[in-house]
Amino acid sequence: MAVNLKPWETDYAEQLAYIANNYNIAKFMRNRFPHPYSYDDAKNFIGWIQENYNNLVFAIECDGIIVGSIGLFPGDDIYCATAELGYWIGEEYWGRGIATAALLQMVDYGFANFLFNKIKAHVFHPNTASMRVLEKCGFCKESVLKASVYKYDEYLDEHLYAVFREKDVSY
Repeated sequence: MAVNLKPWETDYAEQLAYIANNYNIAKFMRNRFPHPYSYDDAKNFIGWIQENYNNLVFAIECDGIIVGSIGLFPGDDIYCATAELGYWIGEEYWGRGIATAALLQMVDYGFANFLFNKIKAHVFHPNTASMRVLEKCGFCKESVLKASVYKYDEYLDEHLYAVFREKDVSY
């Protein structure tokens, strides 16, 4: 299984719309990730990435097929040395190690090419599969923010994970 991170291209819009149009993905994403997810949503997302985050957000490709997205979003002001990691994989590709492979590549890329000291990720409860992926990639849980997310008429806990450039940060 070959997992690669590729810059988003307009030609990927149809594949993106197909795999992203899934409630089981949308329920763990921020509200800017629509459900249903249309072809126009995919084109708009790719255009936004190309304009704003071209070297920070990538398509996840596995064996020649676009299966998800991953990116780093830099903080600003006093958080300029921290990036937020976001990622998702199409449901039909869950449980194959693709997310783990993509995250390891993204973390290495982020620390090698930018001045980030910390990469953090927010995970909604009960997305335990995503928590396991982060832990496999060296992230540690920093906190649980009780009922801090309101998604689909429900309050959810938010788990905050982080990994540091310097591996000697202890918890």
